Amino acid sequence: MSDRFAVPPAAVSRRGLLGAFGVGAGALAVGGAGVAVAASQRAADPLRRSAWAPLAGSLLTVTADGRRHRARLRRVRDLGGSRTRSRKAYAGREDAFALSFVTRTALTSLETTVEHPVHGPVPLLLTAGTERAGHHTYTATILRHIAAA
Repeated sequence: MSDRFAVPPAAVSRRGLLGAFGVGAGALAVGGAGVAVAASQRAADPLRRSAWAPLAGSLLTVTADGRRHRARLRRVRDLGGSRTRSRKAYAGREDAFALSFVTRTALTSLETTVEHPVHGPVPLLLTAGTERAGHHTYTATILRHIAAA
């Protein structure tokens, strides 16, 4: 596995995270079931839709401010609202998608490291969603492609 993603969360600024990893905006809702995969089988690029889609429903760990939280990856979805042109433009794209997670504990920082057995640690900037019945939702928005105007 490459060391380029092994960055401590406290050492990553939002600007640095956005620039270094091409994350356009971030929001994360956590949840999942663990998947045991040998390190040699780890995905080459954890910022592609196809790397996360088969993991929907699996458990992972989110580290925020040095604290580890169990989370579940709820789904991988297209960007844009249901009635926007951008939704059609980004539909199914490998380089533009959102990861939705759910966790039972509130995160103290939205600058996180998400760790899954398939990908190892991946720094992501999250956006807080709703809190219902003790479940907190977060979304990470991955937008690596910027269309020409």
